[in-house]
Amino acid sequence: MKMAEQPLYWEARQMREIVVLVVEDERPISRTICRSIQNANPKFVVRYVAYNGSEAKKILDSEKVDIAFLDINIPIYDGLWLLEYMNKRGLSTRAVMLTGYQEFAYAQAALKNQAFDYLLKPLNMDSLTEVLNRLESEVERTLLQEQLGITEQLPRKLFQSKDEFGDVCFIACIFLGGTALAPLTAGSLLQLERADEYINIFLQRTVGESKYWLCKGHAETERILFIHKDDLDYCRHLKVLVSEKPADLLPVTLAVSKEKVSINKIAPVYKKLKQIAAHNMRYAVDSFLSSNKNITVQTDEKLEFSLSKITGNTTLEGLLSIYGEIVNNCNTREMLLEATKKFIIKAVEKLPAHIDYISIEKELYTILENTWDYDVLQRSMQALLKECFYLHREPRENKAEIADEIRHYLEKNYMYTFSNKVLEKIFGYSSFYLRSIFRDIYGKSPNDYLLTVRMEKAKQLLNQKIAVKDVAEATGYSDALYFSKVFKKHFGYNPSEHPQ
Repeated sequence: MKMAEQPLYWEARQMREIVVLVVEDERPISRTICRSIQNANPKFVVRYVAYNGSEAKKILDSEKVDIAFLDINIPIYDGLWLLEYMNKRGLSTRAVMLTGYQEFAYAQAALKNQAFDYLLKPLNMDSLTEVLNRLESEVERTLLQEQLGITEQLPRKLFQSKDEFGDVCFIACIFLGGTALAPLTAGSLLQLERADEYINIFLQRTVGESKYWLCKGHAETERILFIHKDDLDYCRHLKVLVSEKPADLLPVTLAVSKEKVSINKIAPVYKKLKQIAAHNMRYAVDSFLSSNKNITVQTDEKLEFSLSKITGNTTLEGLLSIYGEIVNNCNTREMLLEATKKFIIKAVEKLPAHIDYISIEKELYTILENTWDYDVLQRSMQALLKECFYLHREPRENKAEIADEIRHYLEKNYMYTFSNKVLEKIFGYSSFYLRSIFRDIYGKSPNDYLLTVRMEKAKQLLNQKIAVKDVAEATGYSDALYFSKVFKKHFGYNPSEHPQ
């Protein structure tokens, strides 16, 4: 086993190399095969040469090889054994069998065992060139498939039927459901099937069954569309596809190329289309986008501006309007979930409520992940907001009274365990809202105020020469050691050092 001699068989090139392994036990014939491949198509670079099956197996196990030219009759492991080995390993390497006239039956057996093709020795340049051209299309097809993240085989007609289609096509990126990479339930998978059926029927009717190919992308909700047309009528067709889509089908976000794309440019153009679709889609809203559309990204400033509109006097209708504004500025499911979380937290902080975000998080995620229609989303959010907030009641306008009641409660009940749940249970509003009111009036949180009350009471008790353990218990601390640490942090000395 050795690397092919560089001056003769390999040179650095700007184009993408197709790596070749030649397995031939007769060295003069091996050199001739290498020269012939290089002369027939310079994209094919003979990077590896092996003179028996064992050497070839080691190369296949350790190196990335696109094409293997395998002589059938070689020592140790013959060509048919290597072909079977490659199939069992699931290697993407394509095999071309090399055979003499007397071994023609073996070549036929190789084709049945998934060999790409066979060539008779000595090589005929026309036959070799024809096989290499087809191999080039196959390799490019595989590379493009990997670059696009396609989960199924690209059709050969995109690469080989040039008389019918030409070597260029229009492409489009489609997201179904209105949010990129949205998780799918059994119900939404069924809706995906219905959407695919609608798109295929529409394209068959308007474009023609033989003129397009629709395949799945990397995500469950992603589709890649190839259209072979001679004009821009396809853009008009796709606009109609979006505008006439039945309302009960999943929302569609569709980004299209405005110009024909050559095969070797498909991957970068599609990457841009995918970015345009993912960053410009709107939740539960159909969108038709072209390749010259700017990529927009929701900024924190936009979200913060919307959230700043939530005040203590915001009505239910006002909240829904603000939320609709937030939804329209969200492009992906993840962005929508995060923005909704901030929206609820802000509303709980500013408005009278009897919940916090954690208590409704699961219900909120269920709504967002299973709602594809904007109106349904608004109705679901309206019901949730009514349930969580006292927006259907008259809120107490005098927040100072609420803060004063909290202060009075803390001063009277400082010796008992205190928590946010206690606060919510007694006053009937969310702890976020109550803490916000208290901080606005007294400049500190209820917890900080309670600490001050407890520490002042502790000093009074220590002045009466009461034991530290009893003082701790009397001020709401079950652990005297912890009480001592809190006391020292607050006053700068231990309670046992308190001056009498």
